[in-house]
Amino acid sequence: MSKALKVITLAAILFIHCNAPRSENRNPASAFPGLEQHLELTQLATYAIELREPSGLTINAEGSALWTVANNQRVFKLDLQGRILDRLAYKGKDLEGIVYDPTDSTFWLVEERSREVVQIDADGNVIFSQKLALGGEENNGLEGICRDPSGTLYVVNEKAPSLFLELNGEKAIKTRLDLHFASDYSGLFCGLEPNEFWLLSDQDEALIRWDRQNGKTQTYKLPFSKGEGITVDPISKKIYIVNEKMAHLHVFEFSIPPP
Repeated sequence: MSKALKVITLAAILFIHCNAPRSENRNPASAFPGLEQHLELTQLATYAIELREPSGLTINAEGSALWTVANNQRVFKLDLQGRILDRLAYKGKDLEGIVYDPTDSTFWLVEERSREVVQIDADGNVIFSQKLALGGEENNGLEGICRDPSGTLYVVNEKAPSLFLELNGEKAIKTRLDLHFASDYSGLFCGLEPNEFWLLSDQDEALIRWDRQNGKTQTYKLPFSKGEGITVDPISKKIYIVNEKMAHLHVFEFSIPPP
């Protein structure tokens, strides 16, 4: 190859590299604030969802789609404005919570009355189910589920008693904590910092950030009741909450106020 041709080839490679589309950095660790940072929440939009009593919410790894469960005990895929894109095959009994597992594109669900954790594939076929050893009133059972970056699952029991549960590898209860900082607990999201969790309280109309290790909390009053599902996209700094009563998707943006 001549020297001139080598130069032209190298220039072409550099041009292609410099002009290739860049994918968004989806590493959330660099964008996610710890609990030591107090956040400001700004409501951006509210969208109607054409479902009855949506409850539970999760987002995919790309931050491009949401999933929720509804009163007809089905799992629905939504766009970021709450429009229905798809329905999965699984039909539950009393679905309340859902979380996406990016390692295999499956979903983990909680059934409130049966105290059951269920794993389904991307089409809605059951892969695994496990009943948790919990008592209490049937209608005050499991309300939320989340998965931390290490793959550990956590669930929250609504009230009477209000419980935070860490599950082991067999999806049985490993750690059980009584919760006392809200009237009830209706949604759960795992933060990216160790021991940090975001919870909804339907009765208190609040979003609460909680550090499991030191017990510290930050509470944000919401302009609505019946918040029943929460997920957060740390890259876009968006918080998505479903309102069960009004069948609305509320979108907030979080920011760190200047010192």
